[in-house]
Amino acid sequence: MICWICRRDGSWNVDGNRVNFIIRQKDPRGLHFIRKHLGFGRIILAKDGYYNFTVTNASLSKRLVPIFNGNLVLKKTINRYKAYHEALAMRFTDLPAFNSNRKLPSLLDGWLSGFTQADGGFSVVIQKRKAATLGYRVRLKYYVDQKNESEMLQAIRNLFNTGSVVKRSGPPGMKRYEIYSNTAVITVINYFTAHPVFFDKHIAFIKWVKIYYIIKKSRLTQTNLDKILKLENNVSPSQNPRLKI
Repeated sequence: MICWICRRDGSWNVDGNRVNFIIRQKDPRGLHFIRKHLGFGRIILAKDGYYNFTVTNASLSKRLVPIFNGNLVLKKTINRYKAYHEALAMRFTDLPAFNSNRKLPSLLDGWLSGFTQADGGFSVVIQKRKAATLGYRVRLKYYVDQKNESEMLQAIRNLFNTGSVVKRSGPPGMKRYEIYSNTAVITVINYFTAHPVFFDKHIAFIKWVKIYYIIKKSRLTQTNLDKILKLENNVSPSQNPRLKI
């Protein structure tokens, strides 16, 4: 999934004939993982508390080209990468031509996993419901958010063949793809089992899957609800009926 994180979170900067590839994240563990996988790059703690993984050497930047060229999904990402590629092409005559093809999301690779690592998540919603035996209903949700990428979110929806793309509050153009169903999320579970997310988000996924099997195997009893709440750090549903992991 490392290359997919680079493609999703990477930023390509050009200053004259100088190029710089950077990934900024609050948690440095993913950046160290990327550096170990690639075998080069530097990790620096910025003044704002974020960590930057950077590649500034032109020869090392050239080694990144096969990862990005023709393998990007988001339109805005392709546009950012183009100037970077063109700057490198001025220094290396053997560089492959810029490939503007847009790669489509697939459940057969790790792109969606990297995308979810950055802009998605797994949540459990506990709602009050008078008709339910215990007065509560537990529902599972998977979601990814993105701005001005409705076409891509719809493509993800088509992959899972379920869920919906909805508008979100906040900046104009912000939308969310979500699966909000205790039965339909099995496809999500199968995908992320094959292409796992990492670190805290992986722990969240494991909790989420455990809750799925609690719900699937039997009706919601007090014992089962207690197990779910334990997975949710023992937060009371009466105090917080919408719990996220």
